[in-house]
Amino acid sequence: MVIAVMLSGCGSDKGSMVESNNDDELVVAEEVANTESTETGETTPENTDKKVVKLTKISDYSCGVCRQANKTIEKIAAELGDQMELELINFNIFAQSKNVALASECAKEQGEDKMIAFHNTYFDAHFGETSVKDVRKVVEKVGADMTKMDECLDSGRPQLALDNSAEYSRSKGITGTPYFLINDTDAIPGFPRSEIQFRAKIMEYL
Repeated sequence: MVIAVMLSGCGSDKGSMVESNNDDELVVAEEVANTESTETGETTPENTDKKVVKLTKISDYSCGVCRQANKTIEKIAAELGDQMELELINFNIFAQSKNVALASECAKEQGEDKMIAFHNTYFDAHFGETSVKDVRKVVEKVGADMTKMDECLDSGRPQLALDNSAEYSRSKGITGTPYFLINDTDAIPGFPRSEIQFRAKIMEYL
């Protein structure tokens, strides 16, 4: 399903329940249940039915709209916590951002959290800085292992990862950035001009 809204983008590539009519009785019932479980050494099972929404962001590090979108995504991620799984995919359209994209893929080798930290730090404070020296500053700032980073950058692995990401993006019919997928199926090409609209679409899955 593709969402048709006002969008912006960059580039082109071509448990159980206690019933009662009295709210106070419900509260008391919950307190008694908690007290009994503590006294017997038993623990109340956690809610295992909590929904999680997966948001995939496909972007380029030279894309201004991708940067704008990232501010919104950071807010939503902080709000939802472990109810949102964020996946980042590089679609390197602009040549000038290749050094950034390569470093991003190497950060990913050290964990998804490192890639997300790199991604957020770059867009928040280093957007437009694309030299190898500039990119290394971002890598150091997010606490990545520099020895592993250098080994990765000297190998062909990050370029292969970029090639695979580009192939994946084109297979989805994606020609520009940013592009979003919700739970791998619901597509949002571009970024809605309304932050409220974007947030509401994600919340539909929770």
